[in-house]
Amino acid sequence: MRIKYIRLICLLGLSLILLVAGCINTSSTSTSQSGAAENTVEESKAQKSPVPGGVDKGAVEGSRSEDGTSRPVIDRIEVLMRSGLESENLVVYEPQRDIEPPKIEIKALYTAEISCVAGSLTGRPLEYYWTATGGKIFGSGKKITWLAPQAPIIYRITCRVSDGQSSTSATINISVRCCY
Repeated sequence: MRIKYIRLICLLGLSLILLVAGCINTSSTSTSQSGAAENTVEESKAQKSPVPGGVDKGAVEGSRSEDGTSRPVIDRIEVLMRSGLESENLVVYEPQRDIEPPKIEIKALYTAEISCVAGSLTGRPLEYYWTATGGKIFGSGKKITWLAPQAPIIYRITCRVSDGQSSTSATINISVRCCY
């Protein structure tokens, strides 16, 4: 029982830190020395600066752009949500196989860890560009943390992967609920 209270306090503390960090950096995009960018909705729409990623040679199937060159392939988008102290929910979307993205719900002001697993047939390093129609993005590269806003609507989070010559993207929809 005592461990549950400690976990609850830690979870609330993390949520408060993320919320305060979002309030401090809402006027402009700030980039730390590690290259991590924190983007608000307006900043994401206004700027599409690259976020450095790494080389990832996942299970890549051939994919060609209009000019016949190979383009990166997004194998899957993974969304890890934690609700409560001991409850985790992992949702996996495979854009190459799934007809449409899965339905994902999260409580307002909770966070979701979102990962993009992509690969390049050419072996070039990949850059990851993350945008969202609402909420706040923390982090960079293959994995980010998304803080859900208070407004209970559906938000689109998009990951665009580029190898410097061509790119591809995948979008997931996350529905924010005010109360459970």
